[in-house]
Amino acid sequence: MTLKKNFVWMLISQGIFSGLQWLLVILLARSGGAEHVGHYGLALTLTTPVQIFFNLSLRTVYVTYQGKDYSFGSFWRLRLISLWPAALIILFMAFLFGNDGQARLVILLIAIAKLSESASDMLYALPQRVNQMDQVGKSMVVRAVVSTSLFALLYAYSQDLLLSLFCYAGGWLGVLIFYDRLVMAAPYRDQTCESKGRDREALLALIKHALPIGLASFVTAIAINVPRLLLEEQSGTSDLGIFAALTYFILLGSMVVNVLGQAVRSPLATAYDQGNGKRFWTIIGSGSLLAIGMGLVFWAGSVLIGEWLLDFVYGADFAAHYSLFCTIGFISMPVFWGTFLGFCLPSAGSYRLCLYAAFFSLLVSLGASLLLIPDYGSTGAAWAYGSFGLAASLQILLLGKQWIQRQI
Repeated sequence: MTLKKNFVWMLISQGIFSGLQWLLVILLARSGGAEHVGHYGLALTLTTPVQIFFNLSLRTVYVTYQGKDYSFGSFWRLRLISLWPAALIILFMAFLFGNDGQARLVILLIAIAKLSESASDMLYALPQRVNQMDQVGKSMVVRAVVSTSLFALLYAYSQDLLLSLFCYAGGWLGVLIFYDRLVMAAPYRDQTCESKGRDREALLALIKHALPIGLASFVTAIAINVPRLLLEEQSGTSDLGIFAALTYFILLGSMVVNVLGQAVRSPLATAYDQGNGKRFWTIIGSGSLLAIGMGLVFWAGSVLIGEWLLDFVYGADFAAHYSLFCTIGFISMPVFWGTFLGFCLPSAGSYRLCLYAAFFSLLVSLGASLLLIPDYGSTGAAWAYGSFGLAASLQILLLGKQWIQRQI
């Protein structure tokens, strides 16, 4: 499929997926209030960085990898092995950060969903490597429809958060087992080829190869979530719930950026490998303009109709935070651009540069959070989030540096 068709397919499917996930947040906000949204937001804040670290960005490595040293079997086996330590760490974090039994169980149930997603994510690499993103999109739609429908029906009927999330997590696991493994990925798998390179030495070599970008993804996830963690510590679960609900609009915008980033990974890596500078920089430039333009539209929308939108979606309690929403709209511009560039830099072949960029973003995010949140609360958290995006945007300089070295 062409880059345009892949982008359209993923945009539609990611839109459906993100929209249904947002429906879950809306249900929690309207029926359970800020506390339920806060529990859900805390669970995502804790589980996502762990998931990302143990993923080691293997999907990105497999899609952009130009060598022949590792078969898909090595990637798949390593991903399955990594789920066990991830589960143990999340279990420990649930008892460390959960304020009560319900909060701990919410974290564990979300962990089941996220670890199921990790396995599906690796299977997605198979069609993505051959530019068949429509298969990935179909899987995402199936997963979102099944899991969110189960959650919505149970939560609307019972208001039982734990029971609803139990069925929600079961939906993610069921789609992995019965659709992603048996239907979506089956046509692309070569069992004979996968049996090679699965010994201990091959797995250790693959870990060494992927570790820099895996760490970079983990550090980036920490940088994004630092403002939320410090806000929860300073102001409590309810304030975190309001902040999480309002920043979910950024996640919806990031959905388009993520789709674009996934779509350009393979062609961008090919352009870099072939030394095709015109195509390489055209892709980066077009994507950057789209990301920044989306931020401008979001900011304008937050100023013009933000109060009405919050009241319509979440209710009057959330609409009272209109000024915070405007701030979130403003900082979306650097966040969207930095997110897109985060997909581009690995395609330039230097995973170490990704790690350096991630640590810089973390230091900026942490410093801004420590400086602003104690005095300004949620507004300070929003500006700290924006500082992360600004730091991530500086990856454009690293891309330029890498391309110049490529030409020497």
